[in-house]
Amino acid sequence: MIKNKLWIIILCLCYGNTSLLAQQKDSIKNADYPVEQVDASYKGGLCAMVLFIDKNIQLPAAKKGLKKTVLINIEIDEEGNITNASMLSGVNKVIDQSIIDVIKKMPPWQPASANGIPIPSRQVIGYNISY
Repeated sequence: MIKNKLWIIILCLCYGNTSLLAQQKDSIKNADYPVEQVDASYKGGLCAMVLFIDKNIQLPAAKKGLKKTVLINIEIDEEGNITNASMLSGVNKVIDQSIIDVIKKMPPWQPASANGIPIPSRQVIGYNISY
């Protein structure tokens, strides 16, 4: 009789501990851990992006001797497509629109990701223009 009670106690302790361990594993899965985040990037890198802009930009014929860095805000969806582009600091309406037109024609980027899952993102591109 004592042996039976002892076995019952041992079994209860064993099964009780496994359910406790299962609860601990569930709480670990739901815990807030750091997110591995990767920014969107142009396929081929920064140099390839600058070459794409240089090759495709169409500026007005008149030379003005201007050297400036323009900043363009872009939005990239989870598939790597540029969905929006706007100037943060530009030169003038004509040149700014030429740059935005080229940015919108870019091939898809490598999208940003969080824990390996593609996500939409925003970036600012700096482009040195000599005109």
